[in-house]
Amino acid sequence: MGVINRIDLNSVEELIKKIVSISSEIKLLQDEIEDVLIHTKENEKLFSDGKISKDVYKENKTKLKSEMNELRKKVKGKIVEALKIVEN
Repeated sequence: MGVINRIDLNSVEELIKKIVSISSEIKLLQDEIEDVLIHTKENEKLFSDGKISKDVYKENKTKLKSEMNELRKKVKGKIVEALKIVEN
């Protein structure tokens, strides 16, 4: 007859809470990324319509790209954090 191992439900519940928390943070970061993409499109439209100068366009583009990279790093970090929880 096989051995039956008991599962500590409190630890499972704690793991699930951590994963849900991290996934919520990732969702918020994804929403921020979507906002940056919208602003990027708006910036391009303003430039193509001649409403902003090339210098302002480039400055905005640089800021938005930097913000996008920072958000991507945060998302990747949260994914790594979630994977570490799952692997343990």
